[in-house]
Amino acid sequence: MPNILMLGIDGMEWHIANKLIDSGELPNISALKNSGAYAPLRTFKPTSSPFIWNTIFTGYNPEIHQLRPSVISLPFNTIFKRSHSAFPDPFQIGAELLVPGNRRITHYPLAYWEILMRIGYSSAVIGTWELSPLSCRGLVNLTVNRYSTDNLSKMSLEGDYFYNELDEFVESINIRQDQIPFSEWSYFTISGEVPEELFTTTNNKQDIEPWLKRLAYFRTVYATDRFRFLLGKQVLSTLQQPFSLMLYLQGLDITSHYYMHLFRDRYDSIEENDFKEIIPRYYRKIDEWVGDLISIAPPNTVILLLSDHGFDLDYVQPFQTMTGFHLFAPDGVFIIAGHNIPKGELEKVHILDITPTILDIVGVPELISMQGRSALLQDDYNIHIKDWYSMQIKAMSPEDSRFRNPEIDKRLRELGYIK
Repeated sequence: MPNILMLGIDGMEWHIANKLIDSGELPNISALKNSGAYAPLRTFKPTSSPFIWNTIFTGYNPEIHQLRPSVISLPFNTIFKRSHSAFPDPFQIGAELLVPGNRRITHYPLAYWEILMRIGYSSAVIGTWELSPLSCRGLVNLTVNRYSTDNLSKMSLEGDYFYNELDEFVESINIRQDQIPFSEWSYFTISGEVPEELFTTTNNKQDIEPWLKRLAYFRTVYATDRFRFLLGKQVLSTLQQPFSLMLYLQGLDITSHYYMHLFRDRYDSIEENDFKEIIPRYYRKIDEWVGDLISIAPPNTVILLLSDHGFDLDYVQPFQTMTGFHLFAPDGVFIIAGHNIPKGELEKVHILDITPTILDIVGVPELISMQGRSALLQDDYNIHIKDWYSMQIKAMSPEDSRFRNPEIDKRLRELGYIK
């Protein structure tokens, strides 16, 4: 059975990527594209990343999966214990699990990696939004904006931990942001210099110059992406075949939100002019990481490179009103290559097609209820999708708030997804 390597690059824009590919600046992504199939990835509007990624992972739109990050953040390691063995398979669609307080939490569609694990795949999930009630019972589950050993979630329905052997490696890459080599930071500036404010400014301060606040956000997201890449590279080299590895990187999205005005030759300050190339250089950094991962992936690996949405090149907001919620962003990126994947441009691929595509590749029949279909089956393809803002999604009740994760809520609030 083929291995599945999904690289989720939040906010990668087709037009920018293709421009850099044409100029020879993204050799690894270019090689991946030329050796496989590709298309713009149709997405939902509004382009809210948590809803979109959860649709990508399940093959169902939000009115069915109803998965919201941190809305019902269940403490899996304490709730799902052997005492609940009366529920032999709580992750079937519509199954219910009794949790403390006599509440019943309804569980919704399986993520694709859960399906693959049931047919013998080993699994690792690195960097996703905290998905609830999705489970991540793989080798590693590292949630958004966390990169310390204390926050590596060791959870399993069986009470077994899967990745103690990674502790020493994680400790070695879990360094402070100011310990990251100077050359990595200077790569993102035109001058090759790094302002000292990079390590002294925090995004918690209210009355600082906008360019300094952007700098603090960039520092955090790059350090997070760097950690996730290094961890993903290590995990990729240790997973038992067949395997499924999902690696999610958010830094390009946040950098694009905060620096697109520089891409458009608009500057808030003389100092920020030095970061004019930060967006294309982040693309090149992603390309470098993609190349490293491809180089160690086994030959029978299918690689999917995806983005949930792109960016309008005219997208500019004042920093004071800027959020991560790009309301009507353009479509994302879809590239698939590797073991037995045909080459060429595809006509229509939707975010609902990703899980059916993976199931098609590994030979598992897609569920009849899935709203998409395999992207490799293009004949007479007609998909009717409702944008999720027209759907009725059950609101969280006040009693659910005790399961919310304050850290994730803070991040969602900063990005504009919740108030």
